[in-house]
Order: sequence, then structure tokens, then C-alpha cells
Amino acid sequence: MRFGSISSAFPMAGLLVSSLAADALSAATKKVVVSGAGGQTGKMLFRKLLEDEAFDPVGFVRTQASKESLLEDPTLPIDDSSSSKIIVCDVKDEASVKAAIDWKTVDTLCICTSGTPKPTGEMKDGRPVFGYPAGGDPEFVDWIGQKSQIDAMCESDGGLVVVCSSMGGTDPSNPLNSLGRTEDPETGEEKGGNILMWKRKSEKYLIEQAEKASNLKYTIVHPGGLINETGGQRELIVGVDDDRVTYGGENSPRTVPREDVATVMMEACRNVEAYGNRSFDLRAHEPAASEDDSCVTIDFSKLLDPLEGKNCNYSLGKTM
Repeated sequence: MRFGSISSAFPMAGLLVSSLAADALSAATKKVVVSGAGGQTGKMLFRKLLEDEAFDPVGFVRTQASKESLLEDPTLPIDDSSSSKIIVCDVKDEASVKAAIDWKTVDTLCICTSGTPKPTGEMKDGRPVFGYPAGGDPEFVDWIGQKSQIDAMCESDGGLVVVCSSMGGTDPSNPLNSLGRTEDPETGEEKGGNILMWKRKSEKYLIEQAEKASNLKYTIVHPGGLINETGGQRELIVGVDDDRVTYGGENSPRTVPREDVATVMMEACRNVEAYGNRSFDLRAHEPAASEDDSCVTIDFSKLLDPLEGKNCNYSLGKTM
């Protein structure tokens, strides 16, 4: 007797197999929220997740205009029919964050929101003065906004929170902290700015919440200076505590392509076992001068191996 397929011999069994396969595929697909999907790094991460069948990404943007811009972006595999994948959400508003999505369905939250300083048009000592737009100070975006997102994950069934932060957090005098900082002419009190210290406050809060809840994990990435160059062409450098000498060498670059940062964040979503409860710095060597690509980082499951289990030390530096 010659046997055909299960579905042809037993139609109902075929339907059952198809249903089980669909359920298995759905279960294997991770739902990932990317906040700050309208920003440069966030958009790169959102695009990579959209292109990978292992993920079901949803992007958070601050305004309707940002949503429309993403829908019109030809580099994103998305259109009006799938506009539900982009949600307008003001992360500074806790109620807005909680209502944006059913958080119990979310496996991973990738935080790419950040205060973004811009020239104010003023000059000081021959240099342009940078400030934050109204409501965009680091206290509101990098602390209150991140906390509201972390709390939403904590109140659900847990999962992984991946944060795109910044190097420099161990040094309170880092120039980035001075951006947007102003002084009250009457009291002399400083206010605003201090973006790295607000970010560090959020990171410590996330780690504390993960220590309380065994079902919540974190991955905190501290990129060096972000550059808009092609990713996937360099050997990546991981380290801790802003130590460039031990990790990479004294003259190693301070920078890393945004696209490589997005790739590492995506791989953290994929491999919680390797990236869960880790906090590290990320930079990249210059591309090889020749066509030899043997040093290019391709095995992301072993990216953190050089750290030998070390994480960033949050007793260093200062928070707000």
C-alpha cells in the first residue's frame, strides 16, 4: 500500500497538524515593543525586527506626524494596512503608556527614547548653546518616561527590558551632562540637563525592579559615540564602566555605528540566556583596511564572553 500525506489520508488530522503548527509558530514569535521608533536608532531596530520572522514588533512614537512619517518610509516593510504596528504614545504620561498596549502580551520592551538636545540659536564663548525642547528635558524623558515604561512591564507578566543608554555615566562632569543645563539668575541654582545622571537613575531603578521580580530581566547597552555608518563591518568591543584601556586598548575608538547598536539590541531580544541581566559598554574597531572580514563580529551569542560575567558597577558615578 502506498501512503500519501497525513492530510490527504486523514483530512481532519491534517487540519489539526496545521493548527498546531500555526500555534507553535505564534508561540515562538516574540512580541517586542520599540519605544522611540521614530528616532534614528529606534527606527533601525524597528526595521530589523520587522524583517525578522522571529519577532512581532510594535513601534511607539510620540506624535501622529511621527507615525505617518514611518508609514511613508520606503525602507520599512510596513504600510497603511499594518498601521496598528505603530502606536502614538507619550511615554512621559504613565496612563498613556499603560493604555497603549496589552502589556501581558509583550515579551520584550526595547527603550530607545532619549532626550535630544538641539542648538538654541544662542552662542556662549564662541560656541552654540544646546537645549532641550519644551517637555523634552532628560528628567522627563530619560527618568519619568523610562520609569513609566519599566513599570508597565513590571505590572504585566514580566519579560525582558532592553535599554539603549550611553557611555559616560561614571563621570558626572561628562560634557553631555552640561547640555541644556541652566542657572537661575536669582538663586544661582542649576536646573535641567544632566542627561547621563538621569539615564543612570533609570538604569538603577530597572535593576532594582529585576532583583525584586524573578520574571523580569534587563539588558542595558551603553553605546559610545553614535555614528551613521554601515553596520556589520567591524569587530565590536564590549566593556564596562567606561574603561577603554582594558577593553579595546588605549587608542581604541570611542564610537560605534547606530546600526550595530540596533543589531546587538535585537540579538538581546533573541537570546535572553546570553543577554539577560547584563549591563555593558559597546564600541567598535575601525573597519578592516583590506577585504579580510575575519574580525567582523557575527556570533552575537558570544559577544559578552570577554567580560567574563562582569557588569557595569553602579556604585560608580552619580545619579540624580
